[in-house]
Amino acid sequence: IASIAIPAAENNALRTVDYTYDSAKRLTGVRYSELDGIGTPTLVTRMTSDINQVQNGVNLTLRLLLRSPFIVIGALIMAFSISPKLTLLFIGVTIMVSLIIWAIMRVTVPIYHEAQNGLDRVTLLTRENYVGARVVRAFARQADELAAFVETNDHLKKLQFAAGRISALMNPLTYLVVN
Repeated sequence: IASIAIPAAENNALRTVDYTYDSAKRLTGVRYSELDGIGTPTLVTRMTSDINQVQNGVNLTLRLLLRSPFIVIGALIMAFSISPKLTLLFIGVTIMVSLIIWAIMRVTVPIYHEAQNGLDRVTLLTRENYVGARVVRAFARQADELAAFVETNDHLKKLQFAAGRISALMNPLTYLVVN
């Protein structure tokens, strides 16, 4: 398994570098009309956070889809060789753990999507304040801009805390079922 995992990890790292380069290359070729439609903050967020999310997703997929099935199948075979009756219990526990993981993912994925939109909004406000700093100061709008930023940032923080709290239930719930 290590002979497969190590080249896969190296390939993942090389593809991430290629993906980053390709993304930057595509962004420099975006027409201004498309840029206005998509929005600069969205592109900035996508370039920074999405590449990390792709990396984490590939790593998670390698762990869940490659390693876990082998462990579960091996454990089922060993459990059956020890006690066929306990194998049924093991299958039931495996199904319950899978349902817990599915339920938590079903609840948190929409929250994470909303958090991504909130991150785009925070990036937009930051960029607008940075680019229009002189205009903001000229019209004495610093307090209004700061209040809008704090409100948006607090909303993003609440979303991320909510998603984190729900995701944090996964380990205790699965341990409760397994033990």
